Amino acid sequence: SWSHPATDESSFRIERSPTAGGPSLVVGNVPGGTTTFSDLTPEPGQSYEYVVLAVNAGGHSPPSNRSQATTPPRALPAPTGARVEARGGHG
Repeated sequence: SWSHPATDESSFRIERSPTAGGPSLVVGNVPGGTTTFSDLTPEPGQSYEYVVLAVNAGGHSPPSNRSQATTPPRALPAPTGARVEARGGHG
């Protein structure tokens, strides 16, 4: 999430970089007044840096401060081929 003191933005552009301080790619745009964004495209178990830019008819703002996030690792698949054998010991 973020805050923005101006009210004349038409949208916010969200950019993501896989390396600290590295080049970033646009991963989303949200309408002006929005203060959150959910990135549904990152790879599991990776760290990313994000910046937000305010956009209006005059162009875009400088990028926000960089914010880091690490995605959780990929979940393991369920085991398959399990076999259970019951043996009676009394009888």
